[in-house]
Amino acid sequence: MAYRLTVSRRAMREMGEAYEWYQDQRRGLGTDFLKALDTQFQAIKQTPTSYAEVHRGIRRGLLPHFPYGVFCWPRR
Repeated sequence: MAYRLTVSRRAMREMGEAYEWYQDQRRGLGTDFLKALDTQFQAIKQTPTSYAEVHRGIRRGLLPHFPYGVFCWPRR
C-alpha cells in the first residue's frame, strides 16, 4: 500500500524557483530536475521508512545529480 504524499506550498514555491534557475543554466536542466523530483516522490510514496531518519521521525531522500533532499514524515 502506497503512502499519500502532500507537498507544502513553500516546497512547491521552492521547486518552481529551482526549476527556473536550472532552466536558466541550461535549457532542459529544469525538466531533468522535475523528473528527478517526481522519481523521488514516487519512491518515497512506496517505501518512506527506507530513507534515513534525520530527526525524530523525519526522513530524507536525496535527489540524484542535484543538491536537494526531500524531507518526509511517514504517516498512513
